[in-house]
Amino acid sequence: MELKFKPKRLKRLPQARKPQKDYVYKEDEYLSDERVDFGNSLKSQYPELQKWSGGSVAAAWGAYTNATGGAECYHKPPRRMWDFLAYLYAEQELRPLGLMVRVDGVPFIFYCPYQLGEFWEQYDEIMESRKAGSQ
Repeated sequence: MELKFKPKRLKRLPQARKPQKDYVYKEDEYLSDERVDFGNSLKSQYPELQKWSGGSVAAAWGAYTNATGGAECYHKPPRRMWDFLAYLYAEQELRPLGLMVRVDGVPFIFYCPYQLGEFWEQYDEIMESRKAGSQ
């Protein structure tokens, strides 16, 4: 009996949502005077955050590493990490709408920006209904 191998189609990995090119990241949530030198060194990798203070960039990085890795980490990555901007985008757009909560109502504290597809779908629905309501 001959067995034929039929490879399964691999599922496409989820992707973090990217904002439009002119998206403005809000600094006010991360205002800080701590770790200014570290934050300034990170700004070279993130031109989107050039208007932010070094302390704010460092505070945002600390929040990102805490949310995605479980502990604040203040080591400059060797390269630009897209997840960092995806995290800031999700925090700025999804959390204020109350979308960053589990089914049991508990807010997400730790998460991966690549696992937010369902929340972005809800976000799109809300934005569409707001757009339709304003016309």
